[in-house]
Amino acid sequence: QSGPVTLRNMVSITDDVIYLGDLFVNIDRDLADRVVSYAPEPGRQATYGAQWLYRVARYFKLDWKPRTARAGAVITRESIIIDRQQIEEMIMMHLVDQGADPEMDAELSNRNLRLYLPVTSVPDIAIDDLKYDERTRRFTVSISAPANSPAAQHYRLTGRVYLMTDVPVLVRQVSSREVIAQGDIEWQRLRSDQISSDTVLDPIDLVGKSPKRGLRPGMPVRLSEVAAPIVVEKKSLVTIIFQHPFMTLTAKGLALQSGAVGDVIRITNVQSQTIVDAEVIGSGKAVVRSIELLAMNQTN
Repeated sequence: QSGPVTLRNMVSITDDVIYLGDLFVNIDRDLADRVVSYAPEPGRQATYGAQWLYRVARYFKLDWKPRTARAGAVITRESIIIDRQQIEEMIMMHLVDQGADPEMDAELSNRNLRLYLPVTSVPDIAIDDLKYDERTRRFTVSISAPANSPAAQHYRLTGRVYLMTDVPVLVRQVSSREVIAQGDIEWQRLRSDQISSDTVLDPIDLVGKSPKRGLRPGMPVRLSEVAAPIVVEKKSLVTIIFQHPFMTLTAKGLALQSGAVGDVIRITNVQSQTIVDAEVIGSGKAVVRSIELLAMNQTN
């Protein structure tokens, strides 16, 4: 023992009991191993106030008393977390054994379910009982965790099995001025009944496109929400290329409409002030093809 006895204000423990040494510093070793209370459940906290701590200190004859009525200690019990997705995956494995479609996923009714297990336990769950109705696709399951442990906690859960679809989604926020690249896309597994008929299912319908409005990450994208990127802005200067089988002429034009590659937009020839319909072929470029040239392309 060295120095005055002091209180630990924030403590993390792993055992199922609280020792005197968890609460106080600079006490004899034999006292430090004395049990003073049960620990909170794994993953939970317990707060011990000044009055209770003072009674403990007096009982063990420690030279300590709270300086203020607000003195206290917060004990957090460390835990291993088994989240809802892990539980659903385990349930689905057993449902497949009962004849459920492996292309489906189990979804628990309790969307916030998490199990907190002692750090000294094996992070595993046991399926004790499982009933599945093929007509309604609903199930009832009894599980226990840690598996095969006399101290296991038991839970009765309900849920349903859904057909799932892998959908490409964005990994980041993409604005209307940006072009979506392959690296902006990841796959997300979603319930098929929550996907609209015009949801993008193939990344080819996203790569090289731009959102009409900003798109959020992790959300399904509809075909109507993306388009080829605008390369000619309305009221911008454009190079008009007049193509003829025997010659090519260029002129400056003013775009009367915005357009992406392949769009036909109206452009004013700056010199002649005539309005032509031209096909956008690139950034600030559009082409007007003669009837003869179009006929030759169709023949070829």
